[in-house]
Amino acid sequence: MRGATVASAIALLLASGGDLGAGEVGPALDASVGVGGLSLGGVGAIAFARVGIGLQVGRTAVLVHGELAKIGPGDPELDSRTLTSAGAGLGLRLELARRPSWHAHLQLGVTARALDGSGEVVRRCSVFGPCDAGYYRETPHYATYTPFVGVAIGAREPRRRWPGLGIQLEVGLFEIDRARRAPDDLGVEVTLALHLAVGR
Repeated sequence: MRGATVASAIALLLASGGDLGAGEVGPALDASVGVGGLSLGGVGAIAFARVGIGLQVGRTAVLVHGELAKIGPGDPELDSRTLTSAGAGLGLRLELARRPSWHAHLQLGVTARALDGSGEVVRRCSVFGPCDAGYYRETPHYATYTPFVGVAIGAREPRRRWPGLGIQLEVGLFEIDRARRAPDDLGVEVTLALHLAVGR
């Protein structure tokens, strides 16, 4: 009986468009899969997937997200051929427009990333710090934070608030500290992602 009641409530919510009035609270989901370019020791590439869950109040959603990414650095001799990233963070999704067949929103957030290289690189002591042999080898590992901002526009069925499927353009910044003393490189990434939003 309880299961039937819950199912009926969900069906009623979807049929009515899942409308959230100002101040009303509901669940929120945000998912993106995208590719793009970045500057890190030169021009490189990035592919990522990110999923966030949280709560929406009116037209604003607060999200906790997890992210996986693969980066092709601009200089493999400096950062190895591939950097893989596992990260987590917080985001805020702000609805900009809501129409019967489309939606648009702004997303702000930050992701804590752990980047791991795919192989060893040579670090010269004259650049990365004192050592006995003049150089040393290590597999890159960087911990960094990436603030980002994105704008999305997408389609939805008439009179339905969720889900919506669209495209999100995103810009992010992150610092790299290769010598573990102070940041020595600023990475800028621009990505275009297929985007799913639930909870508007």
